[in-house]
Amino acid sequence: MLLYRFSERKMTPSQAIDLAAAIVGSKQTLCKKLGVHRQAVSNWTKSQVPLKRAVQIEQLTNGRVTIGMLRPEYA
Repeated sequence: MLLYRFSERKMTPSQAIDLAAAIVGSKQTLCKKLGVHRQAVSNWTKSQVPLKRAVQIEQLTNGRVTIGMLRPEYA
């Protein structure tokens, strides 16, 4: 399992997405649980995770990946 030893402040949103994928099993599993295409998740690593999806990811990971990690303006 992929584990990050970064503090929440130092983890990039892209790393937070990778961590969320590792927690749920894979990026494919993350996409399936979110009901989105893999391309959408790929786009988030280049732009920004939609707030609605950040909330879902926080719930899917039982708070291990927070909204603030995915959207630093909410940290």
